Amino acid sequence: MNSPLNPSTMRVCHISFSFLIGGIENMVVDILNEQSKTIDTHLVIVNDTYNQEIIDRISAKVHVHFINRPQGNPNPFYIFKLWYLLFKLRVQVIHCHSPKLIMFLLPFKNKCIYTVHNIGISLKNLNRYKKLFAISHAVKEDLSKRGNLKSELVYNGIHFDRFEKRSDYNLQHGEVFKIVQVSRLLHEQKGQDILIKALEELRLQNHLPEVELHIIGDGPSEGYLSDLIAKHNLGNTITLTGPKDRSWIYSDLKNYHLLVQPSRFEGFGLTVLEAVAAGIPVVASDIDGPAEIVKNMPGAWLFENENVSQLTKAIKEVITHYQDDKIASMCLNDIAEAKHKFSVVATAENYLKHYQLINYNK
Repeated sequence: MNSPLNPSTMRVCHISFSFLIGGIENMVVDILNEQSKTIDTHLVIVNDTYNQEIIDRISAKVHVHFINRPQGNPNPFYIFKLWYLLFKLRVQVIHCHSPKLIMFLLPFKNKCIYTVHNIGISLKNLNRYKKLFAISHAVKEDLSKRGNLKSELVYNGIHFDRFEKRSDYNLQHGEVFKIVQVSRLLHEQKGQDILIKALEELRLQNHLPEVELHIIGDGPSEGYLSDLIAKHNLGNTITLTGPKDRSWIYSDLKNYHLLVQPSRFEGFGLTVLEAVAAGIPVVASDIDGPAEIVKNMPGAWLFENENVSQLTKAIKEVITHYQDDKIASMCLNDIAEAKHKFSVVATAENYLKHYQLINYNK
């Protein structure tokens, strides 16, 4: 028989290679902070690549450990340092957030679980984990179809009450219509180039207000996107603002009229959910992750993946709904719908329930 773990004595260690500002790291911080309210919670960062700003967001109840391995360094010293720490901590569950970690943790493999945060990831060695978790039906189905791998669905979630909500849905004559896109600057996945091309189409439309786009984030596509903006003469319309911290997301997302997420593929789409929490409408590509979040939400529009003209049309429809005073009720309904399904408190609790049910002795 599988004896459930006792929550009062449960010790869980989350582990990642690096810990920079990004959607996965923000999600892990929220889960850590929630779980630390009821269990002994640890975070191990293997590499010396981490951002102090996001570390500072972690609750003082969470024990944070740094292995400080130089990225890619093959010296076995760092592996032994990691093993020694895990033996000393005597954790019952090792919750991994990087797929290759299992190869560093083979002596502990019966304790290792992994959350799959995206579709299309390499399936190599995933069968070595004790259990896999998927953040959406899209990820769950991807694992099943490509690798015949079983996983448990645990939705990502956010703290809805931390988001300041938009209250003014009037679009005054002459007011600039402000669009925001938040993600890593990695256009091959996140599709910022699709949005830039749509902004060029919008500029050619008649009877529309002036439009302004802020692209939030950093990443390897920054130079490419800067060149693309210049190529289309959109320097006065589009701004690459760099990354913003969580306090900015909580307080400033509401100041935009619309969030657009034009990703080519996405396991979930946390920024889509954050826009809903801030009370602003969303336009997203009709791919599994984001579509799973916003289906049946009246304040969300989906467009065919990579279809610039459809994206342009969707943005125009949102502007029209602002002008017709219809957008407020749509967004308020969306907040209630999303809060019921995507609370980070529920996310953390669901993981705890699964931790208790796994037999780590087999």
